[in-house]
Amino acid sequence: MPVLPADSATLLAAHPAVAELQDSADVAQRSAELAHVQTRANPELMLATSRDRGQLDEAYQHSITLGIRFPLGSSSRNQAKRASAQADAMEAQAQVRLESERLLGEVETARVGLVSAQTQLAAAQRRALLARESRVFFQKSFQMGETDLPTRLRMEREAMDAERQAARAGIDLAAAQSALRQTLGLLPE
Repeated sequence: MPVLPADSATLLAAHPAVAELQDSADVAQRSAELAHVQTRANPELMLATSRDRGQLDEAYQHSITLGIRFPLGSSSRNQAKRASAQADAMEAQAQVRLESERLLGEVETARVGLVSAQTQLAAAQRRALLARESRVFFQKSFQMGETDLPTRLRMEREAMDAERQAARAGIDLAAAQSALRQTLGLLPE
């Protein structure tokens, strides 16, 4: 059975889905900080080459053009860029919170399912044990002539049903353990 972390912070820190979203939120936050620090766009360097000839019988002329562009003011564009980056950071943090809450709910559901499966297995094993004991008593009673054949066969069927239910409860317990491991983000064993 997988070990549940003691607190939700440990669980959330170790879960791969939350870690991925947290990394995205960190990147978005750093992008917002960068957009806040940058007051204007970066300068641009342009390089172009061309070749042409004036007439058909002339040789090609090659030329290289080099240009530098310095952006001046454009505070409205930068405000929009900062607002967009801040909105992306807020959205990423909201996704982290939503995923964390969803994950905690799923873990609690899987934990309750595991406890329920354990309880069902214990009850099914107890029923199978009692059915086996009853089968032995009814078999002795049948051999002594005190019980008829339909009653003995009914007890055999009930014992078989109890054994089948115990086996099914064992499978359900393994499935509940697997569901809990998957919810915790652990690899299968």
